[in-house]
Amino acid sequence: MFKQIKTLQDAGHECFVIHGRTETEIPDYSQYSFSVTSWRVIEQKNKLLTIVSQLWFNAKVARLIRTMIPDAVVGLALGGALSGALVKKKCRDIRYIYDCNELFLESTPSLLKRSVWQQIQNYVLRYADVVMHAEQNRLDYFNKAYPNKAQSFLLENLPHYRDSIPEKRRKCMRFVYLGILTSGRYVEEMINAFSSLDIEGVSLDLIGFGRKEYEDKINELCKTNPRKNVRMLPPVAHDEIYGVLEGYDAGIAFYRNTNLNNYYCAPNKVYDYIQMGMPVLTNDFPGLVDIVRMNEAGICLEEVSAADIKDAVAGMVRGDFGCRITDQLRNRYSWEGQVAGYLELFQ
Repeated sequence: MFKQIKTLQDAGHECFVIHGRTETEIPDYSQYSFSVTSWRVIEQKNKLLTIVSQLWFNAKVARLIRTMIPDAVVGLALGGALSGALVKKKCRDIRYIYDCNELFLESTPSLLKRSVWQQIQNYVLRYADVVMHAEQNRLDYFNKAYPNKAQSFLLENLPHYRDSIPEKRRKCMRFVYLGILTSGRYVEEMINAFSSLDIEGVSLDLIGFGRKEYEDKINELCKTNPRKNVRMLPPVAHDEIYGVLEGYDAGIAFYRNTNLNNYYCAPNKVYDYIQMGMPVLTNDFPGLVDIVRMNEAGICLEEVSAADIKDAVAGMVRGDFGCRITDQLRNRYSWEGQVAGYLELFQ
């Protein structure tokens, strides 16, 4: 979202943000270069109360937007998209862009919640001028599953291009996993793979956070690892990521295929690794194959187990995938390459 806003501001557009917060107290928004209005949204185990709160939020946002008379409205994710559709219904000259940043319905296990939001999505698609998606395969699936008349636009969540990347002259090879610590990311399998890896100087750092009980479990696995080649480190701020990644040689990103949103994933960390010239070890999901395997920028695993990860790490140590991550590839997967097309949506 922040890259989109900065791009619009640099092109001379004035931006206002309205968002739903779960905190009781209003945060300090003075650090931002744009106006921010927020209202509280209730998120509880009571699904009906949560849905009612979100619907109320969307209705309130729509009333406010109509008083502002903007040229365009961008609805980020399905949870906030209804407000833009309500505005478009009353104000036909306003351009409405639905930023469909994930397959919300496909990742929602609750039948009640899914049935309600299915009707809301249908309503949103009826009034959207543009539907943006973050991954090409996800875009193709969405249009087949939910036929609509809106313009489809691919806007990948890419990092800014870096003019230079540090040379990797280390004799050892340091791997990093950056993200949430959960069984859904195969964290235990990563630890078990490295604990059985009989290659000197190869290590893994897990940078992120998870539930306390799971962090305790991971800490214990790291402590009992006989090779002592895996560490768990605290998360880092977004603006510090590249400084941290300079100390690593390869990146890991795994996802369990529990729903189509995961299967058609477009993980930011993979783009970050490539931008830093780091080969990637990941799944063989469609979008990841397009980025990693087709560009010879790492290894995509069909099956993810400790043994598979161990063999892939050994292969990456023997090979030199990093040299295949060219400046041309880093340019392709940078934000700057899609700015012109994005701005055209607001003409």
